Amino acid sequence: MKQLVHILICIFLLCASSTCNQPKTLFTQGEKAEIIAYFKEIALGFEYSSNTDKLVSKWQEPMYLYVDGNHNQNQFIDQLISQLNSYFSDAFYIQRVYDKTQANSMMYLGDKQDFYSKYQKSTHQNISAQFWVKHRTNSIFESLIFVSTTQYSQDAIHSMILEELVQSLGLGNDSKRYQNSIFYEDLSIEYGGGFASQLSAYDKKLIEILYHPDMLPGMMSFELDALIAKILLEQDLYL
Repeated sequence: MKQLVHILICIFLLCASSTCNQPKTLFTQGEKAEIIAYFKEIALGFEYSSNTDKLVSKWQEPMYLYVDGNHNQNQFIDQLISQLNSYFSDAFYIQRVYDKTQANSMMYLGDKQDFYSKYQKSTHQNISAQFWVKHRTNSIFESLIFVSTTQYSQDAIHSMILEELVQSLGLGNDSKRYQNSIFYEDLSIEYGGGFASQLSAYDKKLIEILYHPDMLPGMMSFELDALIAKILLEQDLYL
């Protein structure tokens, strides 16, 4: 019994000095309803796509990411991958690779013309960052990401890398809903609405929901309300 008490005290002391003691975001019922609505807006279908089914899409195998072109963003990309991996609770993860033949996701950083010459992909007019995905029955198996590094500040480049990589995970739409979100876009203002430099609390939650084991490719809107409410309640219980 004394040994058990000693073990419990050690666990308590470890948690008090580690991430166990870090504050977690606890959402109100109103905020949870907003998260459900935001997930549906961002996760069903893709921007610039003719997808009319509006189904959930996600990776089910690991993403092996190769970065091509400008390599000045290596440290930021490595930190971003580590951060994103902490939000996945299913079997998915992102791993950076340095051999193109091992990659199922390519990210090109550089000039738009050079990107076209190399990959034969045209970006939409006046767009400086874009992603493409391939999927089978909404299970993503390949992606391509372009980010222009020739006319933007370091912060703007980081923001575009962040947004395009996260969107290529299956959170494929933009929104006018929340200005602090990486998905925020308003084409009526300069640069489409600003460059979020980090994930908002709602952004993080959308990633966690999409890569929860119970969220499956091909799910439809009517299936999501109860499932997301269950996921959010489950996460509350383990704060």
